[in-house]
Amino acid sequence: MTYCTECRKAKPPRPCDGCAYNRPPDLVPANEEALELWLECCTQWRTSGFGAVGLDYNAVHREARRLEIDLSPGLMAKIKHLERFELERQGKKDDRSIGPKH
Repeated sequence: MTYCTECRKAKPPRPCDGCAYNRPPDLVPANEEALELWLECCTQWRTSGFGAVGLDYNAVHREARRLEIDLSPGLMAKIKHLERFELERQGKKDDRSIGPKH
């Protein structure tokens, strides 16, 4: 775990719960719909024998309609960016479990 300057100086237990370093950044209002849609469809993955391969876009469109969100090209680009981030994160997680690289 990485600690901010104040938490590094403190003796355990460190005051990380109230630390600004330990909280996520504020959500930009332009991304609120993307987050709302992502939270509704982030469990809708297409999978293969090797794990997740991408979001089920039919489910993304269905959830957008249900939430009455206009799925514009810009909003879909944000969802795809989150999708790529998650796939890369899962790939890194899977690489660690395989063992040492030669």
